[in-house]
Amino acid sequence: MSNRSNSSASAMEIFSTPTTSMGGVARTELQQQRRWININFRDQKVISTAISSTGWLVTATATKVRLYDMDHQDHEQKLSSSSEFSIAKREVNERIRAVAISNSLLAVVTHYRLIVYQYDGDVSRVQDSILEEAKIDQNETWIAKSVAIMQVKSRDPRQTDAAWVAVGGEGVNGVKLFQYSNINSWNPEPNFRTILKCSQSTSAVRYVGFSSFIRDNRFIVFGVTSSNRIFCWDVQARMSAIPKTICTWELDSGWRSNTVRQRGEIASVSIFESPSGNPYIFCAVDQKHGSPMLQSFIAPMEKSADQLDGPLSHWKALPENATGRFMHTATVSPNGHFVVTVENGMMRLLTLCGAYGGGLSCLENTLRWQATFKDIAKDVSGVSVYVREVRSFLEVYAVDGRGHVVFARISAPNMRVQDAPAITSPSSPILVELGAEDTAKELSADAVIQRPRSDSGFRSAAQQPANEDSHSSEAGTSVEAGRTMEDEVQFGD
Repeated sequence: MSNRSNSSASAMEIFSTPTTSMGGVARTELQQQRRWININFRDQKVISTAISSTGWLVTATATKVRLYDMDHQDHEQKLSSSSEFSIAKREVNERIRAVAISNSLLAVVTHYRLIVYQYDGDVSRVQDSILEEAKIDQNETWIAKSVAIMQVKSRDPRQTDAAWVAVGGEGVNGVKLFQYSNINSWNPEPNFRTILKCSQSTSAVRYVGFSSFIRDNRFIVFGVTSSNRIFCWDVQARMSAIPKTICTWELDSGWRSNTVRQRGEIASVSIFESPSGNPYIFCAVDQKHGSPMLQSFIAPMEKSADQLDGPLSHWKALPENATGRFMHTATVSPNGHFVVTVENGMMRLLTLCGAYGGGLSCLENTLRWQATFKDIAKDVSGVSVYVREVRSFLEVYAVDGRGHVVFARISAPNMRVQDAPAITSPSSPILVELGAEDTAKELSADAVIQRPRSDSGFRSAAQQPANEDSHSSEAGTSVEAGRTMEDEVQFGD
């Protein structure tokens, strides 16, 4: 393997860290429909929440979806919903499992279906604007557990704006990926959908998401399983190539012997670029009930085979006094400078910095403010957090399934505001044979295990040699011309 592929793992991160100060905190609640006695209480619990970059909040119970325009309401008063509707059931026992929202699209997954709505800011009759309704249960052999959306603009005049919806579910067929394009209006792309495999998995993808960046029209889809494994797939946008797994981790090697009550779990994952342009993964770990799981950590997204034999010198656990052991969720700001954590009784803003010996860590001094968020029920968090960058300050939105909302404004003078991810004009693609020496790894609390793999890491833009086509990859999958992802998999029936 060439030296260029392992340079980011030992790269020194040198960048200025913005100074921050608390600008103000507002706490309120969602105005929710009154619970009538003749309604099943279980059907009234909020089981999923999501926040868009434009300030729209979506909540879902087992049968009903509500949308709130948080940007245009008084944050000192209860927030009223702008739209409320029930899904039209196709089966008697059909229930909503999860929701996700982008700037234009709303995704709802049930036991049986993915339903995608187009709203584009107008939510008055969003239930009538169904973009796609796809049966995904594979004849009742696969149950969806989670959903996420990534929507991007196109800076290439030959391509349209695009969006992807990832649905996480059970077993080896862990994630189903759907693509949409916007020519004059949003349209599904049935030839550009695929199944992202979770090899040898017997659990379910309970949490799915996307990297916060697109580089050379490639992005990363990740899934966290109920057994605390993290799967990552490198996806080539607008190409008819099958996505390839770039890495796999397994945390908490003792999960099989622990009871659900005793073991911790990965609360959330963020894949982002540092201010220097290097890709990292941040895992927020809930060490509940004294779990021996690793503490919340930051790690480079790539390592070469020869570096897997030594200690985990580049996996940087957060300083013990910088964050607590009990996490609801967390997220990284788009510019890669900050982490916002939602913990028991509080929220914190962590400032990322270069770590000694390479990689990232965070400053021990943090900003914190009170937040009384709680899990809804066992294995149901319902807590969402979003960070918006505005010139010289951050806006933080957070909500839980009980209807508690917290808004925080944080001053950050001279902070860089990150451009939204976008599709760009590609170079001519080069198909490269897979390297037999490439490896993936599994990480447990005890050891690192090396095993062969058939795909390579995701390289930093700074690591591209000057004479190498920026659209090529160190390892890729040769795909027959004109072949589509639909040739490989079938959805639903």
